[in-house]
Amino acid sequence: MKSISYSFCQERASVILSVCNRLASMFETKLNQLYSMIKCHLRLSSLLLCVFISLMPVASLQAKTFIIGVENVNLYPFYDFNKVKPRGYLVELIQKFAEHEGFDIEFRVMPPKELWIAYLNSDVDFRMPDNITWKRSRKMDYNLTYSAPLVYFNSGVISLSENKNRPISKLGTIKGFTAWSYKDQVDSGLVTLVEETGTENMIRGLFSGRTDGVYYNVEAFIQQVQDSGYEKERVIFRRELLKSHSLYMLSSINYGDKVYAFNQFLRDNRDWVRERKRFYGIDAY
Repeated sequence: MKSISYSFCQERASVILSVCNRLASMFETKLNQLYSMIKCHLRLSSLLLCVFISLMPVASLQAKTFIIGVENVNLYPFYDFNKVKPRGYLVELIQKFAEHEGFDIEFRVMPPKELWIAYLNSDVDFRMPDNITWKRSRKMDYNLTYSAPLVYFNSGVISLSENKNRPISKLGTIKGFTAWSYKDQVDSGLVTLVEETGTENMIRGLFSGRTDGVYYNVEAFIQQVQDSGYEKERVIFRRELLKSHSLYMLSSINYGDKVYAFNQFLRDNRDWVRERKRFYGIDAY
């Protein structure tokens, strides 16, 4: 009887052990399958993450092109946006900065009055050029960030050399500009302001006698007189009359961080800046 019981127990133990082994084998198989699935999922997640990261710079560049608001006037060698291809020192400067920072820019060319409206409505991201003193009353409710001075220039009266001693009663200027030095005389009626739609019309007005002189960026106007086919000596800067020494800046309402980066770019590239000013003949200003 005892031998039967012992044999029975051995058989039971053998059956239980066999079941346990099968269960362990099945469990191990499931674990291996689960491990393989996790590894596959991790590989796929890593691949997607790499693709996402690699595309991020492209997406960010495509998502934002900064709009530079500029005036539709010819102030070469400082800037000129009336040609098929923009030209001038400020054009090259902002393009070099954009290339350095790795973003795109678009120049949006407008008449001066329209540009002020677009700028204050944030239809453009930057205004170039700008100056802290320009349209101060219109800008007082906005938090603008200005760059360091980009270049200095002279504004004053240019007359025909043959009329260098003639009093100024009719003064030509660009429509939308303010001849600050002559504002009191214009307001009092001593001087009549003749507003022209472009520098070409200012040149025609001066040489036809429609104006006694023009009030403008001196260096730019004399350059454009030459570009129009006249000899430089035909006109003269009336230094004895009212004039001003001013500067151009870059400004932004919404992208002050880019303006700060632009200032750093100017500091880091002083030699290049000096060389380009010499190239355009404005290194003395």
